Amino acid sequence: MSAAKRPYWLPEGCPPWCLRVPEHSNDDHPDDRTHAGEDASVTLTAADPLDLDGEAEEMRLYLLQHYREREPLIWLGRNETNQGGHLTLDEAEELAGELRRLVKIARDE
Repeated sequence: MSAAKRPYWLPEGCPPWCLRVPEHSNDDHPDDRTHAGEDASVTLTAADPLDLDGEAEEMRLYLLQHYREREPLIWLGRNETNQGGHLTLDEAEELAGELRRLVKIARDE
């Protein structure tokens, strides 16, 4: 995003992972002035479905950062719902370590 096309409220530009670069504009509501990254998902084969629509349940993850926040958060939630929560980068790293530890215990490694 060039400085000339950058919204006035975004003086330093977007982080390199932001996918909303062309969407940011001067008239964005303050609540909508966020950076969002590419999402990822993991199919939850052992989960009971939220709906009986035949779709697989997924755990969805993506980076999200309000333009005034110091660092991004990671959204971890179920499907396209608001069932989930935000993790700081430190919390996500700790969770990843605990998941790895539990997998190793379960696999007797």
